[in-house]
Amino acid sequence: MSEQSFRIDWLGGNCPVQAEGEIDGKPFYFRARGERWSMSIGGNDVVGEPEWYYEEPYGDEDFAAGWMTEDEARAFIDRSIALFRRRPDDPTVSPEGGDSVAAARSSSLPSRSSSLEGEGCREDLGIGQREADNGRS
Repeated sequence: MSEQSFRIDWLGGNCPVQAEGEIDGKPFYFRARGERWSMSIGGNDVVGEPEWYYEEPYGDEDFAAGWMTEDEARAFIDRSIALFRRRPDDPTVSPEGGDSVAAARSSSLPSRSSSLEGEGCREDLGIGQREADNGRS
């Protein structure tokens, strides 16, 4: 295995909260929107065809995940890194899957529901849109 490293190149936004960076030499993409957050790592297309993918439910109201704080997002990114580094043979981990990695979820991680009644996530600028907005193709 290559040397373990981690960096966040970008973190921010609402509806969705997104982050991009690198874990152990592989790109990652974090996304929190609606009632779920997810982490994709590696692969030829980290968003469309990641080497490793994980997601969990978040909050108890519509759009709660899209309003999580950056500190909460960092905590979930840290959790994902730990899961990625001890991943099973199956590269896709889902909390509904019942495997040992999903069972390792901890209730001590942040979970917060949105208190913004009536405030939905109306705009969804994904990674591709941001690249286009920045003049990249």
